[in-house]
Amino acid sequence: MEIKAFRRIFLIPILILIYGFWQFWRLGGTPAGHSSSAALRAGLSVFAGLCSVGSILICLLAMLICHLSVVASRTSQNKLIATFTLCRGIIPIFMLLIMICNGLGIVSLVGGELAWLVSLSHSGHGSGKVFMMALFAIGAILWMLLKSMFSIRRCFAFFKREESHIHGHSVSEEQSPQLWGWVRDLAQKSQVVMPDNIVVGFFDCFYVTANNVRLNSGDLLTGNTLYLPLTYSSLMNKDEVAAVIGHELGHFTGKDTQYSLRFAPVYAGLENTLQQMANNSNGVAWIDRIVLHPALDMGLWFLIKFHETVSYWSRIREFAADQTGARASTPQALSTALLRISALSEMVDNYLNKVMSGKQQAQQEWISGLLGEACKVNTFDVQACLEHEIQHPTDSHPVTRARIEALNVKIDDSLIAHATRQVSESDFASLGALFGGLEEVRASMSQSLTEEAVQYNAEHQQMLESHAVLATESCEIWRDNKKKVLLQSAGAVFLMVIGVVALFMPNAARISGGLIGMAWVLGFVTFMLHRSGKTPLYTFTPTHIVCSDLDKPIEWTAITDFDVEERHEALRIVLSWREGYQPPKKLKRMVRGVENRGVGKLFALIVYADMRKAQDGTKIEISAVSVIEEFQQYLRSAHARQELKENR
Repeated sequence: MEIKAFRRIFLIPILILIYGFWQFWRLGGTPAGHSSSAALRAGLSVFAGLCSVGSILICLLAMLICHLSVVASRTSQNKLIATFTLCRGIIPIFMLLIMICNGLGIVSLVGGELAWLVSLSHSGHGSGKVFMMALFAIGAILWMLLKSMFSIRRCFAFFKREESHIHGHSVSEEQSPQLWGWVRDLAQKSQVVMPDNIVVGFFDCFYVTANNVRLNSGDLLTGNTLYLPLTYSSLMNKDEVAAVIGHELGHFTGKDTQYSLRFAPVYAGLENTLQQMANNSNGVAWIDRIVLHPALDMGLWFLIKFHETVSYWSRIREFAADQTGARASTPQALSTALLRISALSEMVDNYLNKVMSGKQQAQQEWISGLLGEACKVNTFDVQACLEHEIQHPTDSHPVTRARIEALNVKIDDSLIAHATRQVSESDFASLGALFGGLEEVRASMSQSLTEEAVQYNAEHQQMLESHAVLATESCEIWRDNKKKVLLQSAGAVFLMVIGVVALFMPNAARISGGLIGMAWVLGFVTFMLHRSGKTPLYTFTPTHIVCSDLDKPIEWTAITDFDVEERHEALRIVLSWREGYQPPKKLKRMVRGVENRGVGKLFALIVYADMRKAQDGTKIEISAVSVIEEFQQYLRSAHARQELKENR
């Protein structure tokens, strides 16, 4: 990715430089006696070359600053924040200068060709229309430049600091002094900061956050918050829970959470806005690539270089927190806890999903039900978990094997046997003794969640039934390209006539051949466009999407997700498939409705502005947004019918 972005940054300015140099060399400079037209063309070629050299120098300077900043950011996390913030302010300026240099270079080259066209005819017959076409091209480039400059203003914007929403219960020190005393002992033993709040819940894994926390009850918590999941805590012994709590509290040391609060909004904001700019650059394709994309590639390269340093500090922070967790308990306890969490996470998620969806009847108290399910499993496979990355809402972790090895713990049969031991209710009983009123909290949370689940499932069932009765008839989506065919046909005829007329003009053989060639190409594209209008672009049936570009229909239920992108004056529905599904293959056709994409997203369905919907024998105009809505409705209806069938 980095090499690809690096090449694309310099591709356009180098091409401008080569073409400008070739044009200047062909004209032989600007010696005395040359016509004013030749002198103007030579001057514009020189100016285009200077613009391209300026673009290259700006790129090199920006890369040098980024490289030095990345090297400096390896010294400390504070240095990373400072250098990234500095580059974040400088890079937009460089991106803007790159767009201006490339845009002016292209305008100069087009202006030089325009001067040549005008000089072909002293009378101006025919050249005036060509002159207007060239002016239109120059205007399009300048418009793209202006639009890109305004989009740069929105780039590199900070995200607002948002609250974290937790479905849990805040445990006060008055309510459970033993639990708070135990956590305080762990903090003192590990020499870390004591949390301001302790929240217990059923979802997510252990984590800490310095964001403001909004509980489902509506209460707002400020300061440092430790989230303690009763699900995972019930499946481990006291030493293992102590080690994990010590690890999480270790993130408060060195102001790790403050680092995340200060750096994450900047980094996420940059990544998001660069992606939005790339998706929304919906000008004419070749202008888009020439003017905007080199600058975007510079921003992408900048992001890639800093991403390496962000990952570097992320690993260091996690390993340092592991050492803190080992001090709070033992290295062996933290190692078995890491393996046990990885091995049990799928079972915990499945249990919670079944209970929440109503597929499994929950007991009055959820944790007892989870313990009952876990006790039925004799052992757990942790070998695959050694290469697993434990995820939580605020960060990602290195693989478990590397973390255990960094603790100087040998991964042997003894460690594996202890990590895969059968779940015992006595393990959780020792932790529960520290928590005054734990049974009441567990029962209250379970009852509240059960009531929410019942209400949600009833509403979800009603929603499925309402969607299932919709989109039960087939409809055709056509592209209404008659106007475009007529305009392109007129354009092809116009180019052909101008080319034939140019045959009788002196010194116009080259332009005549070029115009006639353009007329043939435009005529062929128009013919293909006309032929494509003989059949519907898509046919939405209750079970499939039918498209003549594909070797087989697409199953609605095979589509797991989709994104809508706006590019080149059309919308694209980028599809994602369920695992194991064999999607159709795109046939080799021109001017149709699908577009090849990368791994995991085979293609995108193209939705144009000039669309018609055919249903019950009539065709009506339909906007591109309405086509997206039709697509969504058929997709929801098909999935609703499948889910209702599975729930019977």
